[in-house]
Amino acid sequence: ARTKVHVHTDDPGAVFRIAEQHGTLRHQKADDMHKQYTAAHSPHAETALVIDSSCDLPAEYLEKSFVHMVPVKVIFGKDSYIDKVALSPEQYYELLRTRRGETATTSQPAPGDFEKVFSFLTGHYRNIVYLGLSEALSGTIASARSALERIPRSEDVHLFDTRMATVGSGLIARRVIEAVEAGIPFEKLSALIEDLVARSRLLIAIPSLDALLRSGRLGKTKGFVAKLLNLRPLLTLDARGRVVKAAMIRGADAGREKLIALLRRELGDGAETDFAIGHVDADETARWFKERIHRYFSPAREVYCTNASPALATHTGFGTAAVAYFVPSRGTAGSGEEAS
Repeated sequence: ARTKVHVHTDDPGAVFRIAEQHGTLRHQKADDMHKQYTAAHSPHAETALVIDSSCDLPAEYLEKSFVHMVPVKVIFGKDSYIDKVALSPEQYYELLRTRRGETATTSQPAPGDFEKVFSFLTGHYRNIVYLGLSEALSGTIASARSALERIPRSEDVHLFDTRMATVGSGLIARRVIEAVEAGIPFEKLSALIEDLVARSRLLIAIPSLDALLRSGRLGKTKGFVAKLLNLRPLLTLDARGRVVKAAMIRGADAGREKLIALLRRELGDGAETDFAIGHVDADETARWFKERIHRYFSPAREVYCTNASPALATHTGFGTAAVAYFVPSRGTAGSGEEAS
């Protein structure tokens, strides 16, 4: 038997968890009715910002009325979840711990998911900006691009490849949110996004090779040699948004020190710029990085820390920490100078 359930709630994730106890969920959907009402009936910004759930931002930014999220699908064994709606990062980590024998992966949103959001927003905003997960890592932007073929006013929807992931995309989104709230015209907003994308960086320290081997990101032979020599890769994203090796270090703890050393070499002590830290259930490591960032640099904004989205957790494993930052604009003391 099949049952269709429609519920109004402030906690859709709890509803989905209750429904799971009574059967298999074949399709899940959750709409933010408050944001839809605000867009339709209240004065608001001229520009709406769309992100996907791989973009890791503090909750207070996601709650902005003009910020809309298209969730990635999280597939665990035979079950499918709506990322950050039906399944929080913390709940996903618990699944990884308790259901070790099952395959975990993520899947890009369908074009229809973007079509629904874009169609609604074009009816209420002058411009829609989508900041997408690196196209070199996922087909998410391609899915958004496909959706444009089926919506009205598609010329007012602007897609940007952040060439970033997790808190790297989050740093860009935070600056864009500030700019929208400041009423910056779209032409200047577009130029700001392109500048931020060019200056964004991400370094990822991985304490264990197990998840990389399990996901196939690291070949078995290379993985065997690395484990034998107690080596760990320090990863980054290149100018095209591809994951590449920044350094090899010996031992898990050495990765933290090497990451800070690379930051100091690139930025110089005292640099004034933005930082964010994403981690996979590694609060202590996140606190360690935050303390070192404040020790060696002059953060232009709050250094936020957040549990990372399932995409990072699936491929890199527990204990992973990623530090995102902007390279300061050339000829300035830092990146805190942009109007936003």
